[in-house]
Amino acid sequence: VTFERIAEQEPAAADLLKLIVFLDRQNIPEELLTQSNLPGMDNPIEFRTAIGKLIGFSMITKKRGDIPVYELHRLVQQSIREYLTADEVTHWRNTALEVMWRCFPQYKHERRHVCSLYLPHALAVTKGSVYPIDGSLYYRMAVYLFSAGSALHDLRRYEEAEDIYRRALEGTGKNVGPDHPSMYHIMSNLALTLNELGKHDEAERLLRRVFENSLKVLGPDKPETLRMMRNLASVLHGRGNLIEAQSLNQQALKMTSKTLGPEHCDTLTSMNNLATALRGLGQYEKSEEMQRRAVEGRERVLGRKHPDTLTTISNLALVLEDLNKYREAEELHRRALEGREEEALGSEHSMTLLSAHELARALRDLERYEEAEEMQRRALDGRERLLGPEHPDTLDSIYNLALLFQKQGREGELEEMNRDALKRTEKAYGPSHPDTVRCMYNLASVVYRQGKHVEAEELYRQ
Repeated sequence: VTFERIAEQEPAAADLLKLIVFLDRQNIPEELLTQSNLPGMDNPIEFRTAIGKLIGFSMITKKRGDIPVYELHRLVQQSIREYLTADEVTHWRNTALEVMWRCFPQYKHERRHVCSLYLPHALAVTKGSVYPIDGSLYYRMAVYLFSAGSALHDLRRYEEAEDIYRRALEGTGKNVGPDHPSMYHIMSNLALTLNELGKHDEAERLLRRVFENSLKVLGPDKPETLRMMRNLASVLHGRGNLIEAQSLNQQALKMTSKTLGPEHCDTLTSMNNLATALRGLGQYEKSEEMQRRAVEGRERVLGRKHPDTLTTISNLALVLEDLNKYREAEELHRRALEGREEEALGSEHSMTLLSAHELARALRDLERYEEAEEMQRRALDGRERLLGPEHPDTLDSIYNLALLFQKQGREGELEEMNRDALKRTEKAYGPSHPDTVRCMYNLASVVYRQGKHVEAEELYRQ
């Protein structure tokens, strides 16, 4: 009865509510409604009249905050959906789908908050959908999820990204076929997601397939083919296939420089990747030279505080550590930390915490133990909050803090830290994992030095 009164008094408000019930019922952005293309909703006065009518009849509520968002009661959502005829359900579900397809933004770091706000609504309108949908919506959703997973090192985000990428493949594949070039980028990103989830075999197989298809269909010098080459090299590097990874990175750098120019972003990415591969092979001087070129190029093209520039600076610092150039490495780690913290990512981003962790290690190598401990505790505290107590990055900070105590001969704190490391590592990986065994050995060594020989023997036997 209430809905019928709204429809009679303010038809635009009734239509707006019909759209809203097919979105997620919480945190509905006002921007999404004003850009819905419903008649009059782009007019501020007409929108306020319509939304005010819905609020007045307690259909929706407006939440307080910096960004105007609305909330729909669960029973209202259910009741309106049941009230609509089958044809109306089809029409308004498709309308909601079209609105999300049009409004969900291409992922950029500075737009990540908008993507985060829109994502639940995109998931709501696509869940169980049997209606035609452009695969680009799935793709944009998946790119955001993958980027969020990278930022947070969040396994759940990667799992969601995998699901959405597969749906993007299915949706696009129905229109263009499974081996169409428009599928390559989706397949490549799916492979990178699988790699982050530890599905390395499937990731490598998929990337090899995409790369080979791209070579045949597009040719060896096309940017898309070169991107596939770099991605395959990255996965191979992570799997320890360093020689093939180096070869692919060298080819990618040569071809990208030739086709796009020496200072194109893709060329500089290839340069950074090749430098990383050379470091993995122990060719530190060559890696340093290549990484310096990549830093200089990215500074000119992207700016000194762009996230990609800061990544290259951090990579250069790592190879300088390998060459025992600790003071310059410290300076670069500080620059990466300050840039990520103040300009690019924020103090709680995983890459900012990685910079703090790496700076702490450089300070330890310089025997500036007090500064190193302060920085490592900052990294550990941040990672515990962001990632959880048993995340691999959190454990890495604990291991390095224990090593710092060992360097200073702080046996009591070292024992406590090693016990904590063993407890967390065993919980994360199980009792037989190599990292757990290493933690047992480290603790055994500490308690043996303290004269606790019975406990040490038991740990050594385990």
